[in-house]
Amino acid sequence: MRSALLLALAFTLACGGNDSEEVVATTGTGGEDTRPASFDWGKPMGDDLRVGGQPSEADLEAAAAAGVRTVISLRPEGEAGSEGERETVDRLGMTFVSIPVAGAADLTEANATALDEALQSSGSTILHCGSGNRAGSLLGLRAYVTGGATGDEAMSLATDAGMTHLSDALRAKLTELCQSAPDRCPSE
Repeated sequence: MRSALLLALAFTLACGGNDSEEVVATTGTGGEDTRPASFDWGKPMGDDLRVGGQPSEADLEAAAAAGVRTVISLRPEGEAGSEGERETVDRLGMTFVSIPVAGAADLTEANATALDEALQSSGSTILHCGSGNRAGSLLGLRAYVTGGATGDEAMSLATDAGMTHLSDALRAKLTELCQSAPDRCPSE
């Protein structure tokens, strides 16, 4: 038992006391590790952000246990598959933020700014839509609008974060926005 406690303490110190995952310095009756499983939903986009499709209730429970504090949903109210998410997030003690993005028409500067504001004040966060496509697209637009990214950098970030079939719409929006700064336009 003592060696298991020392091992858990050594793990905590080696990991720098990572606040995003609770480390429990105990073992089960059979000596097995009782730390919560690491949170493995979505795509990590830095230390405090994961992006993807609709998380399940089990994903949200694991997220809360791992220290996620905010869930940002881009799914419009009533979109099939998102029923009960807000209630689950509230029950788990996390903050729910809604920025409805139904499709290409909602890739706007206002929504990119709203996403930036939510991410600036949220700590460890999940950003999602139904599949990750809208989430990746809006994250790329946010990088351009509020982060000074070039159009190519924004497109690359959006693709890395899960954008798929909204790439033409995002490229068109970035091209529209870059008219006053041609050096920031995405390449064709």
